[in-house]
Amino acid sequence: MWEHDALRANSGTRLVLVVRGGFAMAIGVLILARPIVAVVALALMIAVWALVNGVSETICAFALRPLRYWWVLLLSGTVGIVFGLASLLDYPTLPLTFAVAWVAFAMLTTGLTALSIARWTHVAGWPGRLPSALGVACILAAIVAAVYPAATLTALLGVTAAVAIVSGLMMLVGAAEAHDDPRASLDPPPAR
Repeated sequence: MWEHDALRANSGTRLVLVVRGGFAMAIGVLILARPIVAVVALALMIAVWALVNGVSETICAFALRPLRYWWVLLLSGTVGIVFGLASLLDYPTLPLTFAVAWVAFAMLTTGLTALSIARWTHVAGWPGRLPSALGVACILAAIVAAVYPAATLTALLGVTAAVAIVSGLMMLVGAAEAHDDPRASLDPPPAR
């Protein structure tokens, strides 16, 4: 009985992996083939995400009103709604500026964190050259990201496409490697 259920679950999992893997690879190839469409879609996705997230946070804030700090969630939701609406009104400039600023901020905080780690490893008596180099490289990358927003968007889309294609391939390989017999994964490998 359990074998039949396991076979059905396994075939369903394989189908989901094939669909998700194919979809991810198609998205990655589409980003590479049509970068302008991808930039427009990214801008729209940021605007809609901010709006939907803001509305959901506002709804949750009112649901959590008996709690002491419910207003923090309300404030966050309000900021999200305002940013989402402003992004739709100033489309695509504001959402793409946000994406560039987000990448630059992430690189800057990564660089500062790496420099902090380098400092503490030096205090502990360990060599801190690698964290120092990573920190300086990330801070320089943050400056470049802020100065050259078009290059930042290109790199962001390139990384997104690469992650989509590689993860799609991994899902397809996982679907191909899945066993038809649920007991096969429970049996020990043969001795050599």
